[in-house]
Amino acid sequence: IFLQPALKADLEKILDYARAQGVTTSLDTQWDPTEIWDFDYTRILPLVSVFLPNEKELMLLTSSETIDEAVGKIKPYVNTAIIKMGSKGSLLVRRGEEPAFLPSFLNTEVVDAIGAGDSFNAGCISRFVKGETLEDCQRFGNLTGAINTTAAGGTGAFADKKTIEEIARNRFNQHITL
Repeated sequence: IFLQPALKADLEKILDYARAQGVTTSLDTQWDPTEIWDFDYTRILPLVSVFLPNEKELMLLTSSETIDEAVGKIKPYVNTAIIKMGSKGSLLVRRGEEPAFLPSFLNTEVVDAIGAGDSFNAGCISRFVKGETLEDCQRFGNLTGAINTTAAGGTGAFADKKTIEEIARNRFNQHITL
C-alpha cells in the first residue's frame, strides 16, 4: 500500500465495501520505502480478515521496540494476524486469544529467500479461502515460505504441483496434496 498512494488513500473505503459484500480480505503492507510508516492500524485492521506483516514491519507500523509490544498494540483491533518471523517461524494473533507461535520449517540449504514472505502469504491464504483452520493456514504458510527458499527467483520452487509436493516431502517431511 505504501507504493500505491491512491489505493492507500481509499483503503478504508475499499475494505469496508468488501466486508459489507461478505468478501474476505488479506493485507500485507510490505515495506514503506519512505520509512514514514503512516498506517492507521486502529481503523484499518478491524476491516481486514487476515493481516500478514513480517515482524519488523509490524514493529515499525506500531512504533514498537519489541514484537510483544507491537502485538499488544494491534490485538484490540485485529481479527487475525499471522506475523512472519523468517527462520524463527510465525505468530498467530487473534483478538481475545493468546498468540500462538509456530516454529519454521527450517531450510539449512537456502538457495534464495527472495519472495519467501509472499510465498508464505500465498500458502496461508490458499488454505484460508478453503476454510481450513487458522492453525493449518499458519502451518502451510510456514511450509510454502520454506519451500520458496529451495530455489532461486522467488517462484523457482513452484514449477508444478508434483515438484512442490516432492520438496515438501523430501526436504521438510511434510506430505501435502495440492
